[in-house]
Amino acid sequence: MSKKPTSSGNNVILIISRHAARLDYETRDAGSNYTKNSPRPQDTPLSSEGFQQALALGDKIHSLLKEHGLQTSVRDFHVYSSPLLRCCQTAAGAVKRLSEIRNSGDLDEPQPQERSKSDDETKETKPILEGTKLKIEHGLIESLCPSWYTSWCLPDSDSTWGFHKKLGLGCGPHKRDVHPDDIKKLSGSVHSYAKACVTEALLCHDEILQQDGMYGIQIDQGYTNCYTLNDQGYKWGNFEPRDETYNRMEYVAKTLTRKHAEDGGNCVVLCVSHGGPTTHLYERLSGADWETHGICGYTGTSLYAYKGEDTFDVITYNR
Repeated sequence: MSKKPTSSGNNVILIISRHAARLDYETRDAGSNYTKNSPRPQDTPLSSEGFQQALALGDKIHSLLKEHGLQTSVRDFHVYSSPLLRCCQTAAGAVKRLSEIRNSGDLDEPQPQERSKSDDETKETKPILEGTKLKIEHGLIESLCPSWYTSWCLPDSDSTWGFHKKLGLGCGPHKRDVHPDDIKKLSGSVHSYAKACVTEALLCHDEILQQDGMYGIQIDQGYTNCYTLNDQGYKWGNFEPRDETYNRMEYVAKTLTRKHAEDGGNCVVLCVSHGGPTTHLYERLSGADWETHGICGYTGTSLYAYKGEDTFDVITYNR
C-alpha cells in the first residue's frame, strides 16, 4: 500500500526498519544453539546473510524514496538505532550503501556493486557520508517482555521468541506472560544478564564500534536518549508492559521528527528497530491494526510523512 505524501511538517520523512537476519536464528535452524553457548545470548549479531541484507536495505530505502519522488528533496539523513547489536549493524550497512549512492553523484538509480561476504569487508573502515553519525536510542529496543527474556535467559533457551510457552509456562492472553510463581521458581536459574537492569546487558558505544559490520561509522557520543531505560529498571520479573512498548515507540517517533522539523526539516529520520516495535508503531501512527501491517520480515520498512503537530501520513508500509 502506498500513499502520496503531503508537503507539510517541514518535509521530514520518518523511515522505520526492522533489523536484518540474525545469527542465532540461523544457528538454531541449522540444528545448533547459539544462545546456550554464547557469553552474550541476549545480543546476537547479524549472520553473513544479514550483513548483505543490511547493505541491501540502503538500496531499498533509496528506491522507496525515489518511488515517491523524495530522493532529491531531502537534504540530510539522521540515523537512529536500537542499542542491540543487530540493529546497529543493520543501520551501519544501510548508511554505507546510501553513502555510496549519494557519493556516486547519481541519486536516480542505485549503482550495483559486488558484495563480498568476507570478514575483511565487514570490518572495512572506509569513511561514510560526511556528517552522518549513528545515534543509539534506548527507546527503539526490542519489547522487554517475558517472550524476549525467555528466548535467551533460561538454561535451555534456544532463541525462540516466547520460549516459556515450550515449557508450558505461558499464561494470560496468547500465553504471553509467565505466572508470578514460575517467575520466582526460575529466578535462581536465569542468566546473570537477566537479573540486572537491561542497560547492564548492552554493549557500550566503543564495544559496538569494534564489532563486524560497522564499516567505520561514527557513533554520536553526545546524543541523549529520548527514552531512558535506566528510569524503567526492566529485568527478569519486572517486564515491560505491552502498552509501554507502544507508548515508547510512539513517543520516540514523534519526539525525533518534531525535533528535526523544528531544526529546519528537509530530512530523513531513519530508525532501525525490531519486528514487534516496528509493527506497534505502525498501529499507533496509522490507527490500523497489526493484521493490516502484517508480520514484519527482516529489513521490513515503512515510510511516514510528518505533517506537523505530531501527526503523520503513511506513505508505504512493511516493504
